[in-house]
Amino acid sequence: MIPTPVAALLLLVSLVFLVASQLLIKWRFNALGLQSPQVRDVWDIVASVITDVGLLAAGLLLICGASMWYAAMTRFPLSFMVPIAAVVSPLIALCAHVLLGERLSFLEMVLIVLIAVLVATYGVIHAQK
Repeated sequence: MIPTPVAALLLLVSLVFLVASQLLIKWRFNALGLQSPQVRDVWDIVASVITDVGLLAAGLLLICGASMWYAAMTRFPLSFMVPIAAVVSPLIALCAHVLLGERLSFLEMVLIVLIAVLVATYGVIHAQK
């Protein structure tokens, strides 16, 4: 199975959309006060989700990103895609640190990057076999 430039673009855009959706959800929840322990009524959260344009946009990004991810999965071997999936969480953590000011020590950043690079490298090497 030889991936095409379209497959690579699908993969890249899916990763960007998935990371962006998670960051947007976190940012909007913080802005709306929905992460607070005082918010106990699930209906307050539901009402906020369906009325907030930012959260609706995040949902759309999530759906589009997941759709592109599955489209890319049909064009790449799973032995490549599964390790690439492991890169999403570290990307979210690092972007949340940079863009949202989440606390992340230098050592945590180094370890996150190291794990993501090793897992992605394993996936690329394994997929070429």
